[in-house]
Amino acid sequence: MIRFILLISIAVLSSTSAFQYGRHVPQGESAVNYIYGPEGTWKSISSLNYHFNYYEQWATPNHPFNKGALIDEANGSQMFTARDANGFLLCDFNRDLEISDDAGKCSFAFHEHSGKGVNGNNRGNPFTQFWLDDNWLARYMSAAYGRPHPDGLVDQPGQFMRWKPIGGDIVNWKTYGSNHFDTLALDGLFYIKNNQVSSAVTKWNTALILSQAQYDGNNQQFQYRGIQENYHMALWKILTDMLLATTQLTAANRDLMLQHSVSLRSQILENQQKNSRNEPIGWISNIGQDTSLINTESVSCGTLALGADAKFVFEADRAPMIVYKEHNFFVRPYHAVSAVVGLSTEGFLSSGPNWNFPQGSYTAEFILRANKPTDLIAQLFIYDAVSMRNLANKSVYARDFYGADKWTSVEVRFDVTSAQNSLDFQTFWTGFASLDVAYVKIK
Repeated sequence: MIRFILLISIAVLSSTSAFQYGRHVPQGESAVNYIYGPEGTWKSISSLNYHFNYYEQWATPNHPFNKGALIDEANGSQMFTARDANGFLLCDFNRDLEISDDAGKCSFAFHEHSGKGVNGNNRGNPFTQFWLDDNWLARYMSAAYGRPHPDGLVDQPGQFMRWKPIGGDIVNWKTYGSNHFDTLALDGLFYIKNNQVSSAVTKWNTALILSQAQYDGNNQQFQYRGIQENYHMALWKILTDMLLATTQLTAANRDLMLQHSVSLRSQILENQQKNSRNEPIGWISNIGQDTSLINTESVSCGTLALGADAKFVFEADRAPMIVYKEHNFFVRPYHAVSAVVGLSTEGFLSSGPNWNFPQGSYTAEFILRANKPTDLIAQLFIYDAVSMRNLANKSVYARDFYGADKWTSVEVRFDVTSAQNSLDFQTFWTGFASLDVAYVKIK
């Protein structure tokens, strides 16, 4: 079996950063590979132009407002920038609202979209407009997945930048106070960082109401008819997971938020586009709209949401994890693996990834659900194939579950003391009660 050596990358971009993002395997990583690939939005900006402004409020005599002209020019044949929604300009190192005469500092960045839509098919010309705010957001993704960072990001001291709370940076940041999914999530992250968790919970509850969440018993997950944009769903999941990472939630809130975190993840995975080779790529902007396009903002938010509050997240039903189908386990459409009493046989339900981890202390969080918890339901192992021993293990009983048919977080702490290792995160099913495994999060 092939062993992989991991490079842990965490989105810590400033001393004020408080939130952690890691690699989601395989779908998050596939989306990152796509956006950096030939059909993505990662391009050279060594010949960047600035002619027109997209937003009327930032028009100047030298750079008038002409949205149509900018769209016509930035059609893939040339690379352009303009002031973003907050008024900032990419590659403006002198902070004079002009591209600085220093191309060496501006080599690569992400443009808005490549004209790709559903299934990665061509829907029109690319929009090779490089926004500072899109690239500020994308930099968190780049850090989390260990990829090159976009160039030309110049902070404006004392100025408002909408995406900073994603990284936990709230210096000079003001809350929106409006009831849109993106502003609710960003305000909530601000409140978490500002140690106002109750205010963040209020924002989360407002988002829950607006989401029109309804439980779909057939697919065993929530559906969210009130969420129309993929990046809104992703931002709400980020807020959810960062709240779950706090120690100030009530047991009822923690239970409720975990159920939605798992469902939001499942919806994000379902909404991810696949190319002609059935490979996961990016997310279109508007959910279910055939004319919508895959853009940098949606891919950045989607990949961050899938890896929120983690170093790594491994889906139980996808490689590099292994499902032991000889025991008649079931891969479910709601992105989980099931063992069913009377149909499945006792044994290892899911295991993997057989990767080499850097030395250090970790927590493996197994996301489990039992329909009728009883007795000893599962045993969890952190197994090292090199030393052929368990670094840690835990028995999971009915009392450990939040309740019947409730997703439950079970944590196993372990230490990696040898550089020579190959770790598997194993779920052994005892056969006493039907069990689902969604994913394993390594923190």
